[in-house]
Amino acid sequence: MFGKTNIQCFSRWNSDVQNAYASLPQNPFLSDELLRRLLDAGSMEKAIVIVSVDGETQGLVPLRSIARNQWVPLAQGIVEFGAPCVSSTADALSNFVAANKTVRHILFRGRVGRGKSVRHLDPMVGFTLEVAHSERYWRSTGTWRNIVKAKNKAGNWKLAIDDPRAWNWVLEKWAEKWSRQDDIAPGAAVVARYFEERGQLRTFTVERDGRSLSGMTAIENQDTLHLMQIYRRPDQETYTLFSSVIAWAADNGFKNVDFGPGQTNSYKRVWAPQGDSYTNVDISPALRFWPREFKNGWRRYVSRRAP
Repeated sequence: MFGKTNIQCFSRWNSDVQNAYASLPQNPFLSDELLRRLLDAGSMEKAIVIVSVDGETQGLVPLRSIARNQWVPLAQGIVEFGAPCVSSTADALSNFVAANKTVRHILFRGRVGRGKSVRHLDPMVGFTLEVAHSERYWRSTGTWRNIVKAKNKAGNWKLAIDDPRAWNWVLEKWAEKWSRQDDIAPGAAVVARYFEERGQLRTFTVERDGRSLSGMTAIENQDTLHLMQIYRRPDQETYTLFSSVIAWAADNGFKNVDFGPGQTNSYKRVWAPQGDSYTNVDISPALRFWPREFKNGWRRYVSRRAP
């Protein structure tokens, strides 16, 4: 992206934001109505950044604060597919986070002092499974054997589909497991209700003796089923849940199941091959960022050294 970059920051949706949104290509997973709902969800501070180059709007980047002086794209971790911003070019988000001084002035409001802000770009990959080739891929990763073993041990269970209470239960358990109640749970509920109103939300739960054991929410989009929030316990129900949902997708005419982005060593790799590249963005002061990065690097080092 070339030319003079200008960044405007707003704390709420207004006519300037609406006009900027209307001038950009539509993002089917981040409609203006959904964005407005997400901006009102939860108590975390929000911001809407408009990126312009030579007076022409290039992107609209909605953000949420997850801690003091720490920001991530509003939909990151909530809508696990599609772009995290509304953009006319692939460079709008990277151009925004590269504008270090402007980001620090607008978002951190001078509270960082002399500390340098860090634009942490976390490379991710997508995992998408072609349903027609699922068994072949699972056999190549050894997953097929685990699926058969899990189903043989599961006993009397069933896959419940679109139970009216299910998506609330899935989101609640998912938030508890990952300690995300204050961060993204309110936004995840907004997204679920939004797509439910449009007939695109599906919920799946593995049940035994009338009790839910694991489950997930998913969004229908043409011939792809996008998996969203997933609550799974590290036991046989994981294999039962995923394999049953994918079998349902095959029976109902879906060609692909999108597991969303993850690290290259994510558990998702046993279910689907790697696909498109993604980037998770974290904008925070160096004093907050570097200790966390050191801790994560140390964990990676220890895991590689473990026998």
